[in-house]
Amino acid sequence: MKYLTLQSRFPEQTETAQYILGQLATDGFCLVCGQDAPKAAQVLQDRLKNNQCVICASSIHRDSHDGVVDFVGRKAEQIRDAYAEKKDFLTHRKDELKRVKKAYDLQKAEIEQLDEAMGVRVRRIIEIKNSIPLDDEELNKRDEELSSLRAKYETKKIIVATMREKFSFLVETWKNSLYKHVDSIQKSFDGYAKEFLFETCTLSWSPQFSKLGQLQQKEIEYPAFALDMTGADFPEASRRSGPDEVSESQREFIDLSFRMALMETAGGGGTSLIIDAPESSLDAIFVDKAALVLSQIGSPDKKNCLIITSNIVDGKLIPNLLTDYEKEDRSSRIVDLFSLAAKTAAVKQNIKLYVEKLNDLINVD
Repeated sequence: MKYLTLQSRFPEQTETAQYILGQLATDGFCLVCGQDAPKAAQVLQDRLKNNQCVICASSIHRDSHDGVVDFVGRKAEQIRDAYAEKKDFLTHRKDELKRVKKAYDLQKAEIEQLDEAMGVRVRRIIEIKNSIPLDDEELNKRDEELSSLRAKYETKKIIVATMREKFSFLVETWKNSLYKHVDSIQKSFDGYAKEFLFETCTLSWSPQFSKLGQLQQKEIEYPAFALDMTGADFPEASRRSGPDEVSESQREFIDLSFRMALMETAGGGGTSLIIDAPESSLDAIFVDKAALVLSQIGSPDKKNCLIITSNIVDGKLIPNLLTDYEKEDRSSRIVDLFSLAAKTAAVKQNIKLYVEKLNDLINVD
């Protein structure tokens, strides 16, 4: 704009003069002496602004330069239009740049995901490559090993099938043999259960089916009994499917009753029963009943052998079992581990107390 204004002031001058004055007005630099001249530039700008001659500062009438002013106005309007056009162009380019940057970021994220997936694939390819036999010789070796394993598997399979058939035959034989004595076992169990328990307890023949191993398709029928028993809140006997459906004392006596029923049925000329004393899980009434029934099994007039392992406790089970024997014979019925076994620290420190307690149990009236 300043250059155009100067140009209007020198309509007939050479381009050199216009250029020198224009450089001074716009940049504050003098092309003649090569130095900065901000004061001269300010003076020149003031004269242009005040419609004065740029050389002598004389006032210039507007009429004499109307044509020039119109020319300058048109130029200024063209420059403003061009500036607005460039500004709009720049705004559109900035919006386009944002869109391109967003698309670039999306593409970059997708490429990163592809790189990660490619890394996984490369590692997998390496694993597969490493698992492939190195050559045909190695492959043939692996085939031979596999064939050998298959042959061994088929052989073992035949052996297992044969043993399974033998086992199934034995189970079937045992089941048939046991079934012949079902009534005797049930009758004997009922008698012992009545002596041990206050509840009504009965056995029912109830074979169970189960597979032998993981490969067998056909189930084997195993001989088994089911228990029906009354309870405190129901008078009729109901099926008990597991040990958790009876009390601890009942569980002890049901197990003993069944074992003793099997002994009585299959023992013939005498049997042996080895148990751990159930005294810790029994109340006083049950202890007396247990001692009475067990003493019948191990009474001197029978050929049975009853072995009970027990700690030294204050209960009546051991003394009651010994009452069938004279005091001088009772020591012969006891295996004294205080004298035979390795002594614990408690026994070493309290051996006299243990011996006194044992003698009290033996000599009870």
